[in-house]
Amino acid sequence: MISQPHIFFTNDDSARSPALRYFVKELFPHYRLTVVVPDRPRSGISKAISFNEPIRFTKGLTVEKQPIIETSGTPGDAVTWCRTYSPDVDMVISGPNLGLNVSIHSILTSGTVGAIIEAALWNIPAIAFSIDTPSNTWFIPQDSGANYREAARHAREIINHVLSQGLPAGIDFLNVSYPAQVNERTPIAIAKPMRVRFNNQLKPRTDPHGMDYHWIHGEEKPQPAKTSDVHLSVNEKKIVISPICIALSDDKLIEATKQFLQPLMRK
Repeated sequence: MISQPHIFFTNDDSARSPALRYFVKELFPHYRLTVVVPDRPRSGISKAISFNEPIRFTKGLTVEKQPIIETSGTPGDAVTWCRTYSPDVDMVISGPNLGLNVSIHSILTSGTVGAIIEAALWNIPAIAFSIDTPSNTWFIPQDSGANYREAARHAREIINHVLSQGLPAGIDFLNVSYPAQVNERTPIAIAKPMRVRFNNQLKPRTDPHGMDYHWIHGEEKPQPAKTSDVHLSVNEKKIVISPICIALSDDKLIEATKQFLQPLMRK
């Protein structure tokens, strides 16, 4: 008997995410799933790890007959659970994030992608998924009418391909973004992430006691490059897949910096 591939599945939107049920239902018959998700929404937390507080993992919840473990920690903590208790996993997947994770700024901010960065740093094949939803779903998960069913079906095709072929050399993980009404005819684009999608600003407010506070709010930057992940996903409504490399430097940059700092370096 051939064993099923073991997939570790997490997100940053908690078990309340309306997309979670569709992905579990699609993946459950084909893989051995382990699902560990935060017990509350943890959007925008990136790759945070809970070093200075206890982390609880609670069993009991099920979705489509699949046991779900909820954690008081972060998506990154969920991956640490995986490495501790399920080190035999064949792949880590995360999402689908409610809201597109396109642009470098969003990718590095997202808790969904943060879990995948944590997995990829330990050389585990990994894929982050997101789907376009209105901004009122990003921090309070709720159904927006997006086609989660088709996104889940398409995700399984990508997962199967990566499991059978492996990721191309030099790629640490894939970032996959779906338009809200993705269907079987939606074209795929491979795109480089643009630098920043939203121009974040502080919005001042005053509470009932007369004390100042702020909200961070971002207006979308106009006219993204037509080859960027933002344009192809937001304007052309394509499935956008971005290959991501985590390397923060390379030999050319090291050499350039040596030359730049030569006057300051002691021989």
